[in-house]
Amino acid sequence: MSIPRSAEAVKLLVSILAANRRQLDLALRRLVDLYGLPDVIGPPLAFHYTDYYAPEMGTALIRRFISFERLIRPEALPDIKIATNVLEEEKTEEHHRKVNLDPGYISSAHLILATGKGYTTDLICGGGFMLI
Repeated sequence: MSIPRSAEAVKLLVSILAANRRQLDLALRRLVDLYGLPDVIGPPLAFHYTDYYAPEMGTALIRRFISFERLIRPEALPDIKIATNVLEEEKTEEHHRKVNLDPGYISSAHLILATGKGYTTDLICGGGFMLI
């Protein structure tokens, strides 16, 4: 029988998908303002695994992953997703987003990404991550 206990703190990470390098850098700075110093900032990667974002953001997208030094409580993720949605709105021009932010966390048992869209059966690989 398992004994209920509080969840351990987890590592916050964010996937940044942007229309261009300038928008990527601006989003990165805003995330650091909100969540503190990063401990890992992945390299900018060309994102061409799906055309899902093309109508809104264009086709020459850039993705970057960032994780933060300060650990978070797992139950904070919904509030963090709301905050990243606000950041996306700040970067919207003429009803088109210039940046897409998907926060999540990694723990010893899980990799969780908060996203507003449903699941997919497509396999998307990039930057050392596989999302199903």
